[in-house]
Amino acid sequence: MNQLTSRQQDMLVKGLSAFEAASRRRRTLRIAARTTVTAALVAIGVFTGIRLLQTEAPALPAYVEIIDTDLALTGELHLARACERIERTDGQFRVLECVAWAPRP
Repeated sequence: MNQLTSRQQDMLVKGLSAFEAASRRRRTLRIAARTTVTAALVAIGVFTGIRLLQTEAPALPAYVEIIDTDLALTGELHLARACERIERTDGQFRVLECVAWAPRP
């Protein structure tokens, strides 16, 4: 009774092959799912870390005025009578001689 016929042996081999193939498919799907979840968690962590580390530029105080052009800066400096020699050298705006006045109360 322990002897299998050739037909039974063929059926057993086919069944075992199908079982092994299904096991491999399940294992592959499990690995793919774990990898996808891990990659998603890493991406979320990196995105969250970047967002937390980003700092917004502080707002300038109300008394700060941004001067866009050299002409406007020259005008402001001359109006303030703080600087006597101003020139543009090598593409940079340079103040050569200034007299600093302390604000008076």
